[in-house]
Amino acid sequence: MQPAVVNTPKIDLKLQGFLLSSFNIGNSIAENDPLLEKAQIRTQYFDDLFFQDRVDFVRGVKGAGKTALYRVLYNLQRAALEDDRILMAFGVEPQGDPVFATYASTFDALTEAQFEEFWYGYFVYLALQAISEKAEAIKPSPTDVDFIKQQFGDAAGTIFEENRPLSIGTKVEKWLKHIGHIEPEVTIETKPTGEVIYKPKIKIAAKELKSRPFQFNAEAKERLIRIAERANIKIWILLDRLDEVFHRRSETERRALRALLRAHYRFSEPRLRVKVLLREDIFETLSRGGFTALTHVGDRSSGVMSWTKRGLLHLVTKRLASMEHVAGVYGLNPELIDGNADYQRECFYKVFPAKIGKQPTFEWLISSLRDGKDEVTPRDLIELLNNARNRQLETFKIDKRLQQTLIEEQALRDALVDLSKDKRDRFLFAEFPNLRDDISAFRGGFSDYAEDDLKRKLGDEWKQKAEDLRAIGFLKFDGKKAIWKIPVIWRKGLDIRRGRSH
Repeated sequence: MQPAVVNTPKIDLKLQGFLLSSFNIGNSIAENDPLLEKAQIRTQYFDDLFFQDRVDFVRGVKGAGKTALYRVLYNLQRAALEDDRILMAFGVEPQGDPVFATYASTFDALTEAQFEEFWYGYFVYLALQAISEKAEAIKPSPTDVDFIKQQFGDAAGTIFEENRPLSIGTKVEKWLKHIGHIEPEVTIETKPTGEVIYKPKIKIAAKELKSRPFQFNAEAKERLIRIAERANIKIWILLDRLDEVFHRRSETERRALRALLRAHYRFSEPRLRVKVLLREDIFETLSRGGFTALTHVGDRSSGVMSWTKRGLLHLVTKRLASMEHVAGVYGLNPELIDGNADYQRECFYKVFPAKIGKQPTFEWLISSLRDGKDEVTPRDLIELLNNARNRQLETFKIDKRLQQTLIEEQALRDALVDLSKDKRDRFLFAEFPNLRDDISAFRGGFSDYAEDDLKRKLGDEWKQKAEDLRAIGFLKFDGKKAIWKIPVIWRKGLDIRRGRSH
């Protein structure tokens, strides 16, 4: 994509400093993103899930936008019921860490069968809570509601509260109190800013699991469907951020999510569905070694959520045009952004330099952020541009001079270094500690490796190790040259130089 020829406005030092101070292209974390609604882009994944009801599983790499999609649906829940007759029940808190994560270690004692039982009860619980909160509009039969509650045995009286809508966090907390031997305490505080703070305390009783709090009963499901049919609604149960619920790549996570896929099958009805937003690396892990439940999942699954170069340019420029002061000074019209690639390029190059080295700036951004699976995520792009703003503002405070563009080349280069180091710690090392030694083996080396070089680096098991590193996007195999490459995004964080290892 060649840079557009643009005329940039003349601004003075005071205005330049103000624009840098107010520049905010959003937050890379969807729950904290102030521009998510204002600069919203409804992708094909949204259409397939919401408008077409074609998919129950939306798969994507970390940062691809699953939680952003989840939050859009959360904000649409009132309109969805009134206009589309869809009652949505949400299983995790869309702001802050899920309450579920508080109790991750307590699930270790559950077998896969017990997890399956847990999910059945949890689905029914969430659906019934959502029905109760909208009882005036839905008018469920008291007989049906009472029958469903009876399936929870003695726990029903305490996990369901009448006449008072509960926060999502409170719902999860109340349900988890009754799944066995867990005795949790959680204080949930919502600040005026909207920030949600959880203060957990957990006690795990030293005794066997209690008798099951929920026994799956097909008639309970049928009564939920009957409630939906009489009210002419669909009931959707949505789950997100399951990668934060259980210890990553643990046997507990594997048992729990395999059980979830099986439980989903029983709730795949036209009037009653479970919709899950799931990280692709988790999905790949579940599919290894064969798993029959994946057959029905595939029928209702999206492709892996990914972003094209055009889509990412659309995302960035829509956010630029949503910044009131930046848009006003540079003449960015938000009404002209959608569907106009030429105007998007024009807007982008009013704010950013035409080139980084010899490469058009946006091309440089995409090539720098692409991982070993050829993925570029909105999260990484937003984070890099915000880092660049921070670097540019630091420079401006030291050297107050008029700039040719609001964000300059050096700020973008420095921002890439910051992002590479951050992803090294927060993604590679934090999420894949089992691969840390293999990743660290490349520190201070080169970016390109032939098979013999890779074998010397990783040892006799290099093929499996290389495949594991490819699976997380750290390595990419160039079949034409028979070379394994470390993408640019990882190099600065590990002091890796461009070139061939010998």
